[in-house]
Amino acid sequence: MTPNRVPPRSGTARRHATGTSIWLLPAGAEADRLRRTIADLADRLGTARFEPHVTLMPGFEGPESVAAEAARELASSAAGLRVDLGAPVVATDYWRAFVLPLRPSAALSRLRLRAERLLGLRPEGPFRPHLSLVYAEPWEMDPDVARSPSAARLGGLTLRIEAVAAVRTRGPAEGWVRLDDGAVATTPAP
Repeated sequence: MTPNRVPPRSGTARRHATGTSIWLLPAGAEADRLRRTIADLADRLGTARFEPHVTLMPGFEGPESVAAEAARELASSAAGLRVDLGAPVVATDYWRAFVLPLRPSAALSRLRLRAERLLGLRPEGPFRPHLSLVYAEPWEMDPDVARSPSAARLGGLTLRIEAVAAVRTRGPAEGWVRLDDGAVATTPAP
């Protein structure tokens, strides 16, 4: 065991998500950097690993095929989309325990509205776009994580969105599966 690794806590209950979610997937070196950061934090805290993503629409309870078709249709609107990450934030919400909020964007808001229309949804509450780095209960979080230089350097990054994917987000994060191999859209490189 490495010195910075915290073993998973015995008796720690993992939250289970429901439905099918629509994700925006980052591209290139930034995606690799985020993937490494998420894995390092998961090892350190004993929490779940997951793919870096921005959840455009969580937990759609309709047919997976409808979500997959919506992802394909959203792909053209996401072509060339870039999102700016804010400074890391620690919160008490399991699904937003440690996040990089996205700076407001008219293009992202339009994409969310289109997703709502395609899925026939009117979500409760405001859209709070973010990129999660850790899913955890408040007692699982190490307060020093937010002050770590590697996490702080992620704030201010601009991500190029490479794909829109429908993801079966039923159960714990470790069991989530991208539908259609996640290959629903690609955007041109700069």
